[in-house]
Amino acid sequence: RARVAELESLAGKVRELDAARSAAKAAADALAARTKEQAASRAALERLRQTSAAAAESLKQLELAAAQAKAFALAADKARDALAQRERLEILRKEMTQAETRSQTVGRMLAAERKLLAAETKALDAMGVAWRIGQAAVLARDLAEGAPCPVCGSVHHPNPAVAHDQIPRQEALDEQRKHIEELTASTSQLQDEQASAQQAVAAVRASAAITEAGLGERAVASVESVRYDAEQAAQKVQTAEAAGIDAAKKSAQLGQLRQQEEKAAQAMTVLDAAVATAGAQAKAGEAVVAEREAGVPEALRAPDALEREKQSAARTFKRLTDALEMARKAAEQARLGHTEAQAALVAAASSADVVAADAETMRLDFVRRVLEAGFGDYDAFKAAKLTDAQIETYDREIRDFRVALQGAKGRVERTAADAAGISPPDVTALKAAAEAAEAAVEQNVREEESLATRLKQYDEQLSRLRALEADLQAMDARYQLIGQVSEVANGRNDYRMTFQRFVLGVLLDEVLAAASLRLRIMSRSRYVLQRLKDQAVGRGAGGLDLEVHDEWTGTTRAASTLSGGESFLASLALALGLADVVQSRAGGIRLDTIFVDEGFGTLDPEALDLAIRALQDLQQGGRLVGIISHVTELKEWIDARLEVSSGRRGSSAKFVVA
Repeated sequence: RARVAELESLAGKVRELDAARSAAKAAADALAARTKEQAASRAALERLRQTSAAAAESLKQLELAAAQAKAFALAADKARDALAQRERLEILRKEMTQAETRSQTVGRMLAAERKLLAAETKALDAMGVAWRIGQAAVLARDLAEGAPCPVCGSVHHPNPAVAHDQIPRQEALDEQRKHIEELTASTSQLQDEQASAQQAVAAVRASAAITEAGLGERAVASVESVRYDAEQAAQKVQTAEAAGIDAAKKSAQLGQLRQQEEKAAQAMTVLDAAVATAGAQAKAGEAVVAEREAGVPEALRAPDALEREKQSAARTFKRLTDALEMARKAAEQARLGHTEAQAALVAAASSADVVAADAETMRLDFVRRVLEAGFGDYDAFKAAKLTDAQIETYDREIRDFRVALQGAKGRVERTAADAAGISPPDVTALKAAAEAAEAAVEQNVREEESLATRLKQYDEQLSRLRALEADLQAMDARYQLIGQVSEVANGRNDYRMTFQRFVLGVLLDEVLAAASLRLRIMSRSRYVLQRLKDQAVGRGAGGLDLEVHDEWTGTTRAASTLSGGESFLASLALALGLADVVQSRAGGIRLDTIFVDEGFGTLDPEALDLAIRALQDLQQGGRLVGIISHVTELKEWIDARLEVSSGRRGSSAKFVVA
């Protein structure tokens, strides 16, 4: 009862302690939250600082890479020019090989033709001598002594001519002369072809030498290596340009990161103040809790602990009260039970004496019966005694034996009845037949295994054939596209135009467009150059042949039909157009000088005037124009000249400025 009263008095203090603990926990939770936010903010601020530093370093590297863009662009332009020159050199080398082969072939043909011509000429001379001797013999047959000779007029003929060989016919001489004339014409044509071939070799060799000089060390490098250098240079330009773009993005990103870093630093300052405030509140709450815990036992400081203790004390009070009442009742019942137990003990002692006497009588009777059964003593009886399970097992074995014996007797009787009148079989023959059958079975098994192996091989081969057939079909389907593209690219099309000639044709169109602008001026708006796009004639490849459209007649004809002066103007226009296209495509390369060698003598005065005006327009545009010519009229047009004069002591040169 005293414990219950004490617990009731502690209830108010425990409630106050619980409230203080709740307040202290709230302050501690607030401190933990602020501390966690402070740590997260500090980590975020550190990450921002690291990211900003990395971005600044990356921006520095990108700006350094972007600063090299111009240098890389110039290097890329030079690499592209070198690639174009190297590809042109490769073409020139092939053309030079072809030209040299052609020149050697024509040379061998010319030598053979000359040898044949010498032999045929010698044969003609021999035929002429034989013919003349034969004619003298013919005249000698008709000579008579005293008659004048039709050749010398003499009437005496001491030694007339005699033909020892067959006399050639006049037709044979004419045919031989005609054959020699044909050989002479053929030899002359071959000489012209040889001269043309040698000029072609010299021209291609000169162009190749100029190109090699311009390439320098790259002249001995492969086209693939020069192309690789050009691709690498272009890749560096792209990388540098991409670095410039990335640098701008990285600069903007760095600005944003620094703004975020500044905001994070401000937030960090606010969180530091909040953590300090929360720490002070938490310490104050802990002091209040310590003060209130001093008035309450440690085990009862929680409200539920106090309540449990109060309930436990009440239950203990009730249990002790009930136990006291039950103990009183049990003491009364025990007193009554003790009296009854003493009476029962007296009766049980009397019954025990009677049972002991009966047991002794029964033991003596059992010993007598064991001896009568033939056992020496009780131990022998106990050793021979079987268990109920053993007895049941022996009974079951006896029954099973009797049933089996009866079945065996029946089978013997049936077998004897079935075997009546049957002779014994030939066991040896049956064994031989059995062995033969077993051998046949083994042979069949081996054949079956062999056939199964072959069938498996055939199945595998069939699977491989089917796979190959599927691959072949796939390759055929792929070849339908790739083969067609290859044939078109290699010139096996209606126009017999390869992909390379097609690309060159597109570039030639640009050159022709630029050249036609100048040719219109020089031809008084008459001629326009264009590319022949019809199907190629014969076996040659098409796509690069030129034709001229005549605006005056409205017709189109081959460029080879132009006159000498018109061909010169067309060539000059093509040279200027090519220079314009090269400058527009070369990216920074400017062709400042042009030299024109001869050709002005084929122009009429009006055409000469138009050609000179076109060249003067080039000069006014900042280019240097050099003319190599013997035409006197050009002196009126050219202010600065280098004149070369020949004399007995050699040639002399002087510079003349009008």
